[in-house]
Amino acid sequence: SLVLTTAITMIAAIIGLIAMVVMSMRYSYALTNFGFAQGDIGKAMLYFADCRSGLRAVIGYDNADAIQEVLVQHDDNKKAFEAAFVKVEDTIVSDEGRASYDKIKGELDAYWALDAQIMEIGATTDREQCKIAQDMAINELAPMYNSIYLEMEDLLDVKVVQGSELSTMLVILSWIMGAVIVGVIV
Repeated sequence: SLVLTTAITMIAAIIGLIAMVVMSMRYSYALTNFGFAQGDIGKAMLYFADCRSGLRAVIGYDNADAIQEVLVQHDDNKKAFEAAFVKVEDTIVSDEGRASYDKIKGELDAYWALDAQIMEIGATTDREQCKIAQDMAINELAPMYNSIYLEMEDLLDVKVVQGSELSTMLVILSWIMGAVIVGVIV
């Protein structure tokens, strides 16, 4: 009976250990691919919005020094966006997320090309050139920006939904494992 009691206790301990390892690994997976990923997407969205803001400042300012300063900020924000966007790709784990990411990536080249063209035209104190750049920004770049930004929101929503689903599954799994351990002990 001592061997039987010890064996049952050992089985319960092994089940508990396996459950703990599985839960820990799934939690780490969830945190990296959904929790941290949401932060990376949020940062990318912030840098992307800051780039747009910089563009608007460049084509709207009348002071040459201010224009140059904002151009540097714009370029820094673009580099920060690209770095954050690369981090986002590392956490894509679903087909839906991959589709959103690839769509964003596909639209970015055209966006940055037009952004650079508008900057080149509008980074001046010549009001007529600025007006041309402003019209391009409003009529051509704004729809591209909105499309990319909405796709980033969709990607963020995918991460939130999938993270919530995994969280629910982990809670259910912890209850099941707890019940199995209690059942073995009983």
